Amino acid sequence: MGKKRDLTSFAKKKISDRDNKPKNVTCVIYTRVSSAQQQKGLSLETQKEETEKYCKKRKYSIIAYYGNTYESAKSDDDRKEFSRMLDEIVVMNPKPNKIIVYSTDRFSRTGSNAIAEIDRLEKNQIVLESVLEPVEDPYSSSGRYSQGMNLLRARFDNDQRKEKCTGGIIAHAKLGYWMWRAPYGYENIRDGIVRPTEEAEHVKSIFNWRKEGKSLTDIQRKLKAIGVTMSVQTIQKVLKNVFYCGYISSSIIEGLVRGIHKAIISEELFLEVNNLKKRSFAEQDNDEHLPLKRFVSCKCGSHLTGYPRKKGKNTWYYYKDRGKGHSMNARNLVLHDKFHELLNKYTLKSELIEKFKIALIHIFNEMEKRNTDTKHSLQMQLADTEKKIALISRRYALGELPKEVFDQVYNEFKEQKEITLSEMEKIKEISSNLSDFIEQSINICKNLSNLWEKGSLEVKQGIQKVVFPQGLIWDNDAQKFEPESCNLIFQEIAKFNEIGALFGVENNKGNSHDVESSPYIALRGIEPRFDG
Repeated sequence: MGKKRDLTSFAKKKISDRDNKPKNVTCVIYTRVSSAQQQKGLSLETQKEETEKYCKKRKYSIIAYYGNTYESAKSDDDRKEFSRMLDEIVVMNPKPNKIIVYSTDRFSRTGSNAIAEIDRLEKNQIVLESVLEPVEDPYSSSGRYSQGMNLLRARFDNDQRKEKCTGGIIAHAKLGYWMWRAPYGYENIRDGIVRPTEEAEHVKSIFNWRKEGKSLTDIQRKLKAIGVTMSVQTIQKVLKNVFYCGYISSSIIEGLVRGIHKAIISEELFLEVNNLKKRSFAEQDNDEHLPLKRFVSCKCGSHLTGYPRKKGKNTWYYYKDRGKGHSMNARNLVLHDKFHELLNKYTLKSELIEKFKIALIHIFNEMEKRNTDTKHSLQMQLADTEKKIALISRRYALGELPKEVFDQVYNEFKEQKEITLSEMEKIKEISSNLSDFIEQSINICKNLSNLWEKGSLEVKQGIQKVVFPQGLIWDNDAQKFEPESCNLIFQEIAKFNEIGALFGVENNKGNSHDVESSPYIALRGIEPRFDG
């Protein structure tokens, strides 16, 4: 009998016999508001005061406070104080028995996610208790049901607010207000109002560099040279964002809406850059026998492709239209002869060379003015980088930095310095070689068709993009090209080749063309890079 009495102490108690209600209750208090504006209503101080009264009345021992800040309960993932509390309370010694909140929605508005979190806490013998919605026994089925309903009600309330808020956002967006975080180059002022920042100049540079034919990697390097770090993906997003030319595009509204914000670039520049991007940076074909591939379009709008065909020991090359509903095949030499004839129209006549030099000097001076800001930015960036190098070198010499940290940071600054110096050298080289710039430009314009005919594939494609930036249309029936557009400088050359005058020189009809009225009549996009 004695042995039985000794063994009974090891018997498990019935669940109903367990004492789930600790006699000495310890707790933590969690308070929050969604924003500074909400302080005007249910403030953090009010929540703290009411929860403390609640604990005092029930003789709970408060061992820690959490929250006391602005945290939205729409998503628990971004709530730092909330996450810190959940991580710490399960390892505390002594561990709290309860989390006290003013109301259930102060804890969370995520509904089922919050219920799952409550279950996890319960396994650690921690329960949630609300001042406004007290549950007599949170461990009972009715207690769990009541608490779950309170959390789901908070989620329902949150969803209703979201629907109302979304409706308001849509209405404002349709009126041209930007209701989200301002994109790069802008800052939020107040509800729906944004304005350009100093970074807007970087946005302008990105679009201008792209227009000049720079690759995304080149643009990234140029930005880094002036102290701006931006990924290629971000640059691509900037170039595709219609917000910069004054429009709003969002998945919650249909089509484009004219924004009330100030545009950083013009619509024309945005469209030109994106069209150029499609034309100039599309998949390249390395077949030197088909330089017009994807550069020329059929009248139906589809780009010409090309293919080789072997006949005995010979290989012939053809351009092909891949448009639906019809087909077109043409020998490459036919299109090349026609393109050569077209270029002759835009090739500078020898008797106009001296007058052309005057125009180029004017253009060069305009370019110099544009480069002034870039020079200043590069100089400031170089000075800043050298200052940083000197600072970390001094800290390393004093033993304040470990070698591996110093090496990593030093190499980053060194690379940035080299890029900046390289960009400065390019500007200096252009500035100091005016005569070379002019001679090379004239050499291009007076030998345009010959340079294309004898040049490499890269030279051919470069000339094509500079002279006809939007590409060409091939009319197979008429056997001729129709330019979509032409570089302004070559339009002028073609015009004055016919009338025998150029850039401000009176022609035999008494008309004049003023150099000053044609800024960037410019070999804009023509760099002395086509070696023939």
